[in-house]
Amino acid sequence: MEPIITHQQERALDARVAEKVMQETIIWADNKPYTASNHDAAARAENLVPNYCTSVGAAMTVAMQLRRLGFSVEIVMDERGTTITVLHNNGEEVARFDNIITHFAQSMCHAALIAVGDERRKGEDRRKARQ
Repeated sequence: MEPIITHQQERALDARVAEKVMQETIIWADNKPYTASNHDAAARAENLVPNYCTSVGAAMTVAMQLRRLGFSVEIVMDERGTTITVLHNNGEEVARFDNIITHFAQSMCHAALIAVGDERRKGEDRRKARQ
């Protein structure tokens, strides 16, 4: 069974992706994340951080950003589900999510955060990674 995350956790994940992957400056107001490109409260609604972890379209912009950052993103769809693989330029695997069925966008966000070094891989020991 896949873990269920709350709306607040989703928005926090969206904000992390916006900051670490999309390289935006984020401000929080009324418990919502906004890009800091415009501090005018009247225009703030236009700057609401996209729903990267729940919208497939927004997640694909994350994949395109990873490519701009020099990573290779492979998305394979077959009878088992969807597999997302992020690779370094040299072909070394950075992150892989297999048999994604319902949480494609969320998995893309986690893969992106792993790629930019803001999240660890499953089973990875952070102490080892720092050495």
